[in-house]
Amino acid sequence: MLSRRLLTISLALIAIASCGREPGTAASTPAADPSPAIDAARARLEAGEIVAASQAAWTLVQAHPDRLDARLILASANVLQGKYAEALAQADAALRLDPDSADAHTNRGAALHGLGRPDAALKATESALEAQDDHQGALRNAARIHREAKRWLPERALLEQLGRLRSADAEVRLLLARNRVNDGDMPGAKHAIEASIERAPDNPALHNFAATVAYDMDRLEAAMDHANIALRLDPERRDARLVFEAAFYVRVASVLRCTEGPPPWSDDAVAAVLKRYAQQGIEGVERFRAMHARQGEQQDVVARVRRVGACDD
Repeated sequence: MLSRRLLTISLALIAIASCGREPGTAASTPAADPSPAIDAARARLEAGEIVAASQAAWTLVQAHPDRLDARLILASANVLQGKYAEALAQADAALRLDPDSADAHTNRGAALHGLGRPDAALKATESALEAQDDHQGALRNAARIHREAKRWLPERALLEQLGRLRSADAEVRLLLARNRVNDGDMPGAKHAIEASIERAPDNPALHNFAATVAYDMDRLEAAMDHANIALRLDPERRDARLVFEAAFYVRVASVLRCTEGPPPWSDDAVAAVLKRYAQQGIEGVERFRAMHARQGEQQDVVARVRRVGACDD
């Protein structure tokens, strides 16, 4: 992450005696303040113009090697380009300029993570948090490292802290819900998802995740409802379409299994059950049979059909 703090530039104007000069000879010109160029490079980085930001920052670092902010921009751009060794070198140079820079420690952690050194990356990220305990980039990165190591409780603590800082951030709440799922706490995940959707009701990723969790909990109607909302918000979401299809197939197949026994099922039997779910937008025996061809041979789906049951529907 980039700090907005700019180092103060002290420009010493040196008076030079005019002995031996022609009248009107210009005095030495002070070095130009690089701050506007650094601001422009930062703006490019934040706008996603990573290559341009990297090139501008590299030029600035060559001309002004003691500018911490220029090195931070270059380190961040290198991380985003996957140039982790270069990013590490710039982060280390930034730390030589300011050993307490939380941004530099965060960039160093990101570079080490990219180089496949998670333990060192976590140590660097923790150093960032020691320097600034509310550094959002460090909190997010540390949470990711714990998640990849399947350390759910430390990840949750970091995400909860980040969530307090970013109360409207739907992504953080989605990560918290995933944390609960990964930890096997499905009721906690359901609660986290509901709280997330209440804050961001128009976020398709949240609804898609809600659909996935509901499906895993055999709450098929809820899965279809959330998947449908996700698709209304973003018709191109293939993952939501897959969750919807799986939930719909399990629901209809479970009814058919209870009323008709194992497949194959007659067209009339399929059509009769489909009528009950016409409001879900799935009609036609052929369409259901195409679903059956995709879903009906998958062992986990077959097991779910048997487990769900729908003989009382």
